[in-house]
Amino acid sequence: MNDSDWNPRLHTVPSEIPLPKNEGDFERMCVQVYGVVFEDPKPKINGRRGQAQGGVDVFVNAKSIGRIGVQCKKYFKIELEFKHVDDEVKKADKYKTPIKILIIATTSPSSAPLLHQVQVMSDAREAQGLFTVEVEFWEDIENRINSFNALLDSYAPHSAGAAYHRLEQKLDSVLPRPDSIPLPAIQYMPRPKALRSYQPGELTQLINLFRHNSTARMTC
Repeated sequence: MNDSDWNPRLHTVPSEIPLPKNEGDFERMCVQVYGVVFEDPKPKINGRRGQAQGGVDVFVNAKSIGRIGVQCKKYFKIELEFKHVDDEVKKADKYKTPIKILIIATTSPSSAPLLHQVQVMSDAREAQGLFTVEVEFWEDIENRINSFNALLDSYAPHSAGAAYHRLEQKLDSVLPRPDSIPLPAIQYMPRPKALRSYQPGELTQLINLFRHNSTARMTC
């Protein structure tokens, strides 16, 4: 995770994320969310509707873990139950889906009893050398989104984190590469610090400074 992607100081008041309208929207959300969370720039949707998917809708690769499968469960009038989790695990076992972890991502609200059942199942599977199982309820997914400014920009565009992300992108577009700055000019530039340490006014001044430097092409 890049330091610039995650900024806890901006997230003291978490944003409420609207539920996706349909299963397709939720699947696309899971592709983006878990791609960002696990730092996989190329998460994969597993096939298309009507095909056997082996209990997995989305694949992501995590450097320290390996391949992770995500099963997306968007519910309207019912909630996720243990039998739904068990069914998806059995599908993945049947098709020998090559994953290290199966995440059941759902729009259902948190359930302590269900979480306990899944944890017991996962521990038993781990002891047998099988892939483990996790469940992420809607509150967990909201927490994921609130932890990454890039995700907030997509799902809560009016939040502080989203504004921070857009400003960061703007800075990236105007700040010169270090090897493009003439050495004599460097001594006149402010000492850099972590981007999240700047106040909004300081960031504006910094943008203007580098715009001037890149336009004027300072020389000795």
